[in-house]
Amino acid sequence: MAVKKTTKSVKKAAPKKKAATKKKAATKKASPKGSTKKSAPKKTAPKKAASVKLTEPQSKLLKTIFETKATGYLGDKKAEATAIKALQTKKLIKRGAKDKSGSYRYMVSKAGEKQVARPTA
Repeated sequence: MAVKKTTKSVKKAAPKKKAATKKKAATKKASPKGSTKKSAPKKTAPKKAASVKLTEPQSKLLKTIFETKATGYLGDKKAEATAIKALQTKKLIKRGAKDKSGSYRYMVSKAGEKQVARPTA
């Protein structure tokens, strides 16, 4: 037993929705006109980049990668893999192209250059 839907109920529902959207649009337009106060833009101090805390092996590795700027540092030693991964997550170095031996070359990023330039205290 199939139930037939009457088109009259559908036609009645459609105009109600259109009327409701027109009323909503009218209220949205009216609210900006009613508010005459404008808030002054807030002045904020420029944010300085926070220095990244590195361990001694990480800072030594960053300096060696920085020294091999032209060719890039060949990260083929397994012992340095964790330090390289940590520097990569802190976005101080970036991974370059793959070498013939299958390992990657790493270069220092702009943030890494700033970190190398900072004096260690």
